[in-house]
Amino acid sequence: MYHNPAKEVVNQLSSSCSQQIQENRRRLIPIVKSIVFLGWQNIPFCRHRDDGKLLNEREKNASEGNFRELLKFRVNSGDKVLENHLKTVSLRATYISKTVRYELIDCCGQEIVLDVLHSVHDGHFYSIMFDEITDISHMSHELLP
Repeated sequence: MYHNPAKEVVNQLSSSCSQQIQENRRRLIPIVKSIVFLGWQNIPFCRHRDDGKLLNEREKNASEGNFRELLKFRVNSGDKVLENHLKTVSLRATYISKTVRYELIDCCGQEIVLDVLHSVHDGHFYSIMFDEITDISHMSHELLP
């Protein structure tokens, strides 16, 4: 082991783990980019059919939610990493389920909040604008941008 430390079991496990982490990150990139795109364009994510296998040959013409349709579009446009990921992993490890998607959306939201906080911290001056309307019963409602 002294002359060839790469053959040591600990180093091989560490290298394998590192390679798996990098592969998982590569698989997540097109999914996260699709989430950011839909959020940036203010496009809703889902519809009534938003689960199951994405690249299902039997239901090619069935319309699914915007998120899943965008992923299909990416695959059809030549995103080989995403296509390979969706075709080779089990249904439980696709990273496109509602639960994982909501976690990724939450992570994106946290990054946006951190970015805004850094901008406020770095700036000398800032203002906060809040707008609301009242309905006929004089209840206040926030206006969201």
